Amino acid sequence: MNTLLFLGYFKKKPFDFLYITDRMQIEAMREIRSDRFLFCDWNDVTPDLICHDTYDLARQVHCNLSIQDADCTFIQEVPTKTSTHTSLRHVSPLLEKMAFLKIPGINPAETFVRFSDKSYLFSFPDLPFPQTIFLQDSDGLERILSRFGEELVIKPIDTDGGYGVRKVANRLVEVLEILERYATEGPFLLQEYLPEIKEGEHSLFFFNREFKYAMLKKPRVDEFRS
Repeated sequence: MNTLLFLGYFKKKPFDFLYITDRMQIEAMREIRSDRFLFCDWNDVTPDLICHDTYDLARQVHCNLSIQDADCTFIQEVPTKTSTHTSLRHVSPLLEKMAFLKIPGINPAETFVRFSDKSYLFSFPDLPFPQTIFLQDSDGLERILSRFGEELVIKPIDTDGGYGVRKVANRLVEVLEILERYATEGPFLLQEYLPEIKEGEHSLFFFNREFKYAMLKKPRVDEFRS
């Protein structure tokens, strides 16, 4: 029996999942695996990778565990700078240490360290991403906007779940207003708006480099974010 340690956000005493998707994921895994499932909230992980108040799902007891003692980790959530449950300042050094120690994981810590924000888009110039520009300041903004169509998308480089993603008309005054009003969320990416997003986008899921399944995410009628 292997020990699987899940790291993310959890309710404590009594233990529960914060997100229904996490619960569904774990229930599906338990149907096909007989491993020991342990859960630790990022807030309870110390700099030396000791997980305090770790919950053993089968035994329904709390214990302390070193991340290095787990056979495998599964990182369910990682905070961004806008997260409220825990801070990126706390979790980033933990991920870096886990990556340095090469702690085995279903989704290894190294992945989160290497691709910590949306700038990873520029690491794959041959992939068919929408036209995207990393905006460090407003210098030359009018020239940059001339590359886009009538509408464009402004998104913070370091958020998730569609937070701070806005579609605006391609007019200098409107774009500047958004950048100035939400400056604390930056830096930003400017991205071309693709109307076909109304039909949805496919997410492909791979495990151990093998394709497993796909999901079609569709935006609401009054939304463009899926």
